[in-house]
Amino acid sequence: MVIMIQKWRQLSGRDRCLFFQAFWGTGLIRCAVLFFPFWWIALFLGEEGTESPDKLKVGEREKAFRIGRAIQKVSRYTPWESKCLVQAVTGKLLLRRAKIDSTLYLGVKKSEQGKMTAHAWLRAGEIIVTGAQGEEGYTRISCFGERKGVNK
Repeated sequence: MVIMIQKWRQLSGRDRCLFFQAFWGTGLIRCAVLFFPFWWIALFLGEEGTESPDKLKVGEREKAFRIGRAIQKVSRYTPWESKCLVQAVTGKLLLRRAKIDSTLYLGVKKSEQGKMTAHAWLRAGEIIVTGAQGEEGYTRISCFGERKGVNK
């Protein structure tokens, strides 16, 4: 606990604000996942079947990276479950707020035990913002993105 407090004190004010947004964002999205059908959540994700551009500006790359890092770190400590879908949707909304176009992907694969598993990951430009650790091997079944410049 002491180490966590020391790390918190070392963060810049901007990063503290971002961690705060990521923490409450994951909580709100987790509630939405539990209480609303996915089609309702999908209304806020962008246009289905559309992908965002592959390139980001230098400032956007840094922001996208910071948002992803904040979500991944915060997700370890939330009292609610903050797995890939919650992280990806939270990241999508935080990137949109930062006016950075992104694409949320949904994929499935068959596990070694024969069970179907699902995964969600988020891409902004060439950066996988959330879900990079498990994205390979999944067959993409859907994506939600913005057309070029919609968030600008």
